[in-house]
Order: sequence, then structure tokens, then C-alpha cells
Amino acid sequence: MNPVEQVDVRTWRLSWSGSGTFYVYRDGTLFATTAQAELLVMIEPGDTHVFEVLDASTAAPATAFPARLTLGWYPVAGAERYLVEERVAGAWTQRASIRDGGHGYFTWPSRVLEDSVTHRFRVVAIGVDGNRGTAAAVAVLMVRHPDPDAVAFTYAAAGHTLSLGVA
Repeated sequence: MNPVEQVDVRTWRLSWSGSGTFYVYRDGTLFATTAQAELLVMIEPGDTHVFEVLDASTAAPATAFPARLTLGWYPVAGAERYLVEERVAGAWTQRASIRDGGHGYFTWPSRVLEDSVTHRFRVVAIGVDGNRGTAAAVAVLMVRHPDPDAVAFTYAAAGHTLSLGVA
């Protein structure tokens, strides 16, 4: 896999070496089949995708559960921001502070979570007066089978993130 190149605001060039037929998967779903050693992909600002490029001699990627948790919640009246916290070594650790910009809902993707471990998160609304609301908490047992590929490339620039997994 070659370094990812940004062509314009929404277009990225994926390229690799080799010859033959290549199968390009986007988020685990077949996205393109090509004999070329490159592909242009469109990615909207703020989107994150995982691309895998396999040659004709390789089987399709195995189904795997995501390695991250995405929390989602609706706004709370009077909230200025939301703290996302994770329970680490018996204490709540702040992972994000998200401003309430009048959205209809909010989402936050976690870091890659360890397998076979129960992870605890909570979201706390903070009012304009600085008062904390009641936390909404969740506990999740992370179970992935199989684990995602160990080799990955991530490129982030200009509000875009592009992750590439190589199988």
C-alpha cells in the first residue's frame, strides 16, 4: 500500500503495487473490483471509513464486529456541552467535551477497545451555568471475532480521516 494522497476536498487516491484483479472493500463491503493499481474514493468531511485491498488470490475479509463503540444521544434542554467519560482503573476519565450546537442528536466514536473486556462509558450534560446533569451510563462487553487486521494506516487532514486496513 502506498501513502494515501488527497486529490481535493473530498477525493482521495488509494494506490498499491501489483498486477491482476484487486477487490477493494469499504467498511467490510465490496466497494470496487479493478485491474488498476489505484482508485479514487469520495469521502465526506467528518466521515471515517476502513478500506481493504485484496488481490484475486485472497478470500474476502471475514466478518468482524467493530473494534469501537459509537455512543449516541439526544440533546438535553439547557445543555451547553456534553462530557463523554470512560471508567479507567476505577475512576471516570474524560474522553471528549462536545459542544451543543443545536444538533438533533450527537454521536461519539470510542478508541479501539480491548477484546473480552467490559467497558463503561457515560455522557454528562453540562449546563450554561456549569452545573452537571444526571449521567447516562452504559456498560459494554467488547467481543470481536475475528479481530481486525493488525496492519492499518490512518491519514487525517483538513477535517477528513481515512483509515486503511491491509489484509
